Amino acid sequence: MRTPARYRRKVSAFSLLEVILALGVFAVAGVSLMVALNDIAKASTESVDEARVTSQLRTLLTYYSRQPRIEPFEKIDSPSRLMGFPDELPDSSGIAYRVLVEPAEFTTAKGEKLNDMFRIEITALRKLPGSGEEVIEKAETLRYGQFNLGR
Repeated sequence: MRTPARYRRKVSAFSLLEVILALGVFAVAGVSLMVALNDIAKASTESVDEARVTSQLRTLLTYYSRQPRIEPFEKIDSPSRLMGFPDELPDSSGIAYRVLVEPAEFTTAKGEKLNDMFRIEITALRKLPGSGEEVIEKAETLRYGQFNLGR
């Protein structure tokens, strides 16, 4: 014997279409979140790399600008070498530092020439595939040739 329709319990459930739509919405949200997190991680890594290069440039610029006597030259150097570590040219991230010291000519407001002035430029370079180089960042300063630090 069948129970009349008015006494039957109504069973409620999600339809297959509702489940598929819900999964689709969560999948789109999940992929969007992963893309955003990836972009944040990439930006953070680039920021740390940029800060490291800036610090290395500052270290080399300070070292060469504090030399008691300065003469023109150009060479590839590494901040790790200044601290007594073995040379890594380029370093572990593929960056090398070019040091350029060259004479600089200046005149005073009266037209007098300033002698023995030098321009010190440190350039962070990354080797590109092939034979090129990419300039990442530069730092420079001017200095008088005879510099006494109280030694």
